Amino acid sequence: MYTLLDDVPVPLFVLSLDAEARLLFVNGSFTRTLGGSPQEHPTLSDWLARAVSEEPARAALLAWWGAVLAQPRQGRVEAVPTALTLTDAAGARRAMRLDVTVREYDALVALVDVSESKRLDERLRLSEERHRLLAENAKDVVWTMALDGSITYVSPSVETVRGFTPEEAMRQTLDQILTPASQAVCLAYFAKLYADVQAGRTPETFRGEYEYLCKDGSTFWTDVMALPVMAADGTFAELLGVTRDLRERKAAELGLKAALAENQALVVELRQALLDVKTLNGLLPICMFCKKIRNDTGYWDRIEAYICTHTDAQFSHGLCDDCAEKHYPE
Repeated sequence: MYTLLDDVPVPLFVLSLDAEARLLFVNGSFTRTLGGSPQEHPTLSDWLARAVSEEPARAALLAWWGAVLAQPRQGRVEAVPTALTLTDAAGARRAMRLDVTVREYDALVALVDVSESKRLDERLRLSEERHRLLAENAKDVVWTMALDGSITYVSPSVETVRGFTPEEAMRQTLDQILTPASQAVCLAYFAKLYADVQAGRTPETFRGEYEYLCKDGSTFWTDVMALPVMAADGTFAELLGVTRDLRERKAAELGLKAALAENQALVVELRQALLDVKTLNGLLPICMFCKKIRNDTGYWDRIEAYICTHTDAQFSHGLCDDCAEKHYPE
């Protein structure tokens, strides 16, 4: 009686309308996609034990089946509230929705693969997040990278800051992007990222400075932030990064350092000038008649000789008007 169902391309199986939920029939698509038969898995519970690894999900589905049986039957179509993650015949995991048509003596269950729909939703979410970052960081370079280190996206601003088109930048290897010292920092972060992903830990965000290579052979410093993006199921999706050009900031820092060095040199020069200044202070013993000054050793020096010895002043000799009239009256 189920012959017509065997050629339907969607995986189908038929359940008995009782608490045991016996598998009465599975079509060819079910066997090819998910494996098994009513002989191998005679009841819904047996099949779920093989196909659904999470115990809470199995219990929820069986509880839902009990609720279906408690309602009026024939002609009603039910759908499992959430998609189940099933293990297919190849051992891969698939997100599938169960649609159930309750008939007079049995229930027809169709398995609709929603994995592609979920992948599209995930790609849409990543795209929206990427474009949001682009809008907020128009001058910065936005990029994404897979876990193997391959670049999957570079924003057009890369051509402005490095001289490479996005297509050229996506084909570059790490040694064509970063200087050796920055490569070492990047590889260390990726080793930690890979170890976290393998261990099921949430990877850490990176923030640091990288020195990038330009198409003309020059280099420049950048501020890099890399954010691990996780998929809805908790697996690693991609590394989303923003690279900000620090050339203007570095130039300002160099200018500030030069100005500080110049100021420091000026301070040193002023201090030395102060050390070189000689001053006279205190009481000076001077002769009331000849105007000689007694020095520290007790000898009397001419006033100009004393001043030259104790300061940086120098004398030039001239003749004042009074002395000229006194000594040269004619």
